Amino acid sequence: GLRVGGPGAELIVGACEPAAGRFGGSTEIILADQVLQVFQKVHILPYKDTFKYNFDHMYHNHIVPYFQTGQVGEFTKGFEFSFQGVRFQVVGVQPEDSYGVVGSETEIFYEGPEIERKVLERLQLLPFEQGLPEKYRPSKLSLDEAGLLKDFVRPYFEQRSTSIKAGDTVEIRNVKFK
Repeated sequence: GLRVGGPGAELIVGACEPAAGRFGGSTEIILADQVLQVFQKVHILPYKDTFKYNFDHMYHNHIVPYFQTGQVGEFTKGFEFSFQGVRFQVVGVQPEDSYGVVGSETEIFYEGPEIERKVLERLQLLPFEQGLPEKYRPSKLSLDEAGLLKDFVRPYFEQRSTSIKAGDTVEIRNVKFK
């Protein structure tokens, strides 16, 4: 998600192996075979329950750093993201009804009414046995709850504000939960 600028070009790091590290002389570089569309304008609003201080604070401490270091792939209106515990939704893009990325020349609008949402007080999820990696099942009668929370549940819900209700099935990285 790191945005890298150079003379006449911008690049976004799409993936790394391992997931984090430093570039070295032996690092293999793969350039994608497509060019990403860069939005002219985006309008982003925070969720009310995570709003901090004021809109300028949100812009400089959360929105800009996210797009400089964390954006992954193209998105469109309705896309949600989180940065340092603050949640946002993209409420408009230009060109309209298109997919793209935020570049250094993209104009970012960030003021407007905070988005209201109903936050759950408690959520109980159970993984389906089929598809659950063995390392999360220390024995037939127990689960590695901390590992499931860390590797599946928390990362999934940190980036989503969609409604969920009792009985819904959620698939997270090929593991189903209910």
